[in-house]
Amino acid sequence: MNVYFTAEDVRQYAYCKRIVYFRYVLRARLQSTVKMERGKEGHAMLEERRRRGGSNYSSLYLSSERLGLAGMVDYFLYEDGEVVPVEVKFGDWRRLYLGHYLQLVAHALLLEEHFGVEVRRGIVEYPDGKISRMVKITDGAKFKVLKILAEIRKIVLEEEVPPPSPNVAKCNDCEAYRVCRRC
Repeated sequence: MNVYFTAEDVRQYAYCKRIVYFRYVLRARLQSTVKMERGKEGHAMLEERRRRGGSNYSSLYLSSERLGLAGMVDYFLYEDGEVVPVEVKFGDWRRLYLGHYLQLVAHALLLEEHFGVEVRRGIVEYPDGKISRMVKITDGAKFKVLKILAEIRKIVLEEEVPPPSPNVAKCNDCEAYRVCRRC
């Protein structure tokens, strides 16, 4: 049996490696943050809007046994044989966060395997700021996601607590705050 991790796990790992440990090793009940709830509400509204509009390419669940990766692609564009994944994020739109980008790249890997085409670009969309950022999806970024998946597997298999994020400010907005306490 193959173990699957998600594109969201890749995003969370970029935020703080400990979240994966608390989810998969300790199986801690992590508490959704205000930001996470805002994202769920926003995605529900988008999904309802897409349902009414008839989009065929939204909320596509994909998995890859080869990669040990699964994920829900928010939506994607398909034009002239090119597949362009779109990752929708709510909240701060002033900059592109690494985790958002890596989650998009993880979805690109899944789409590549599913459609048999190379994904070279994607979009991170911030509806709150009415901003869409077209980004390149490089081989280096794909390799980084594969490396993160290997590191996540190692954390889970070895049951070793990774160090906390060096950015202490992240702790206040972290779903694992009650469990972690940076100990």
